[in-house]
Amino acid sequence: MSKVNYLSVAKAQGLITAADFDSQIAQLKSNDGLGQLQHYLFRNQLTQQHNISVSGGSDKTQMVASAKFITNRGNSLYTDDNRLIIDWKNDWKPAKNISIRLLSNVNYSRSEAPVTSVTSLLTYSSASFLHPYDLVVDPATGQPQDIYATNPRKITRYAAIPGLKQLDYNPLTDLGLEMTKNQNLQIRMGGSINVILAPGLNVEAGGTWTRGSNFTRSISSKDSYRMRLAYDDATSISDPSKHYIPNGDMLTESRDISQAYTLRGQLNYNRAFGKHSVMAIGGMEVSRTTLDNNAYPTRFGYNDQAGTFSIFNYADYSAGLYRPDMLYGQSLTAGIGAISFRDTRFTSWYGNASYEFDRRFLVSGSVRLDLTNFFGTDPKFRYKPIWSAGGTYKISNEKYFDISWINKLYVRGSYGLNGNIDLNSGPFLIIAPGTGISTLTGDVPYIISTPPNKSLRWEKTITTNLGTDISFLHSRVNMTFDYYLRRSQLLLASDLIDPTLGYSSLTRNIGQLNNTGLELTLEGDVLRKKRFVWNVLGTVSFNKSRVVTYNANYSSALSLVLGPVNRVGYPGDALFNYRFAGINNAGSPLYWNAAGQQIAGANVKPEDLVYSGSARPKFTYGLTNTFRYGNVDLAFMLISKTGFQTRRSGFSGSNYMQEDVAKRWRNPGDEKSGSIYPKLSTGTESLYYSYSDVFMENGNFFKLRDLSLSYHFSRNLIRRAGLSDASVTFQGRNLYLLTANSEHRDPEASDPTTVGSNISDLGYSWLPPRPEFYLGLKLNF
Repeated sequence: MSKVNYLSVAKAQGLITAADFDSQIAQLKSNDGLGQLQHYLFRNQLTQQHNISVSGGSDKTQMVASAKFITNRGNSLYTDDNRLIIDWKNDWKPAKNISIRLLSNVNYSRSEAPVTSVTSLLTYSSASFLHPYDLVVDPATGQPQDIYATNPRKITRYAAIPGLKQLDYNPLTDLGLEMTKNQNLQIRMGGSINVILAPGLNVEAGGTWTRGSNFTRSISSKDSYRMRLAYDDATSISDPSKHYIPNGDMLTESRDISQAYTLRGQLNYNRAFGKHSVMAIGGMEVSRTTLDNNAYPTRFGYNDQAGTFSIFNYADYSAGLYRPDMLYGQSLTAGIGAISFRDTRFTSWYGNASYEFDRRFLVSGSVRLDLTNFFGTDPKFRYKPIWSAGGTYKISNEKYFDISWINKLYVRGSYGLNGNIDLNSGPFLIIAPGTGISTLTGDVPYIISTPPNKSLRWEKTITTNLGTDISFLHSRVNMTFDYYLRRSQLLLASDLIDPTLGYSSLTRNIGQLNNTGLELTLEGDVLRKKRFVWNVLGTVSFNKSRVVTYNANYSSALSLVLGPVNRVGYPGDALFNYRFAGINNAGSPLYWNAAGQQIAGANVKPEDLVYSGSARPKFTYGLTNTFRYGNVDLAFMLISKTGFQTRRSGFSGSNYMQEDVAKRWRNPGDEKSGSIYPKLSTGTESLYYSYSDVFMENGNFFKLRDLSLSYHFSRNLIRRAGLSDASVTFQGRNLYLLTANSEHRDPEASDPTTVGSNISDLGYSWLPPRPEFYLGLKLNF
């Protein structure tokens, strides 16, 4: 119960006077709890990266080894991570026609962070311990102070029972009492041998082996508020000396093992015969990846120093058999563990070739055939050939071409087929155990993990591309232009089906989506002097999508508004909304139907919804400027995306902590004042309003994504220190953002169009990207 809720109940029951209620509410209104969290919870992120590289060798052998260590202090309390990356590569030439390459990579990382994430802590609701008006630090002393988290009457009741723990709570100190630590080790080894069989013809064979281990461990200390509260609440009524949650820490662990190998054999040919040039490769690849994941049962009464834990009856606890004898109830979930295993195998044959005549005409083609174990026993569904063919006409190499200011003019085109599969679906019925104990049966429930689906096909994309490459003024200015048409057929997507079959959705091949686009890149030197160079790289892309067929079953209006969808006749990632028709005299929102009538949200049908635009940008722009003056380099990148829509947050009825709650409907007649916000309510009425068109906004934005300044030290100076090169670089990111949306939210950093995002209390939850600054020093010996 929040402080405001408690005061309201206390006032209604006569425990406090109206004057006292008003006084305390006024005090809460004046508290800047969010400001304190911004000051004390967040901090400047600090990342350090150290690199060292060593290389050397002879005519027959070359070796390169490098090590990189990255340490990062997170931007909030108690968050840290470190990473060590080691690479080694050796090339050996034992004979004139034989080359051998060996390589290895080790990637080890450790991280730690609170069990309660910052996002969870700041997603306020009526069940939250922390609220925007809570002061986590005493303004007078600057020291952490306890906040209101437990009903005072509950505290008084528990104080009379011997053996129970105190329920004081400070979010800042409590975060550090529940920590998650992760260790990840990835090892990769590989090698290859290349043998020259004849001039221009060689054969290569090799492969890689990878093994990964990931260990995650979360410990909630017995002194944390959650564990103290759970310990007290689960105390036996009949025997207060008995506690259904043992005294001690709570431990959850998981260990994941991955292993993969890839073997490849390839034949290469590359020769030129006068005006003719031929290049071709052909080969076979076999790969296998296994994932073995194991999540252990939750351990209670854990002692980290001794490595011991208490015996716990998971079945009776999860089934709720102890609940009638508990003081308050059970607030902790006792996980029983889980095991999963996946084995993915692919076999591929591939080849590509190109032929060029007289440096003017170039034709090429490629083909690949993939076989996977995921599409069941019928071979015709396992195979998927993908291929492409293309050609280039190098007009500028023609004898008749004589345009002095154009030194390169190529035109090209290609046509091809690509494919994709869903690794989470297959032809067999797969049953998996649940993660807990059923309160109905007292046993482990089983669920349908993967329903049988024998009709799955490979998703395929047919791409047509036309383009040109042009260079002007002796390559001082370079331009590429491309047009493409991508037709994605047999799209894989989740579709609603008859729930009486035992599952409510099924992945199926349900449609076709066409994407048409233009891409333009322009690069060149605006100024090129002896000591000063100004280079500009600009990109512009346009994409227009259209859903041609899509056999998804949108059975209700709500199924169309929860996020971007594909619907026939509309662009991909279309956004649909309820058409807001105002507030009635009871404070409830109304919506227009297709016939122009005002109806309640529960009566809105799919055909009544309004299309509000696409979540996919139509235009993407990029502009990079690079300046060099003597030993100084300055570069900055500007980006922009336009032609898409986004959904803002707002008060919808139930999210009463949202900042617009004060603008809500309160009394009959308020609806005539122009207010768009409904009354306080619960249930689905607020859910409908969350997805009304009043929350749609233009998603366009402009951003200074990156700026860097580098200084290269004089070679004459650094040679005295035994260095061949040295430079220092300062870099900044997220330095400026201009948006069309009213909340100044970065559309790249947050997506409010996803399911449920607008029914949480987003008015206090958006955390905009903070500016980032980097300082680097590079030394070459």
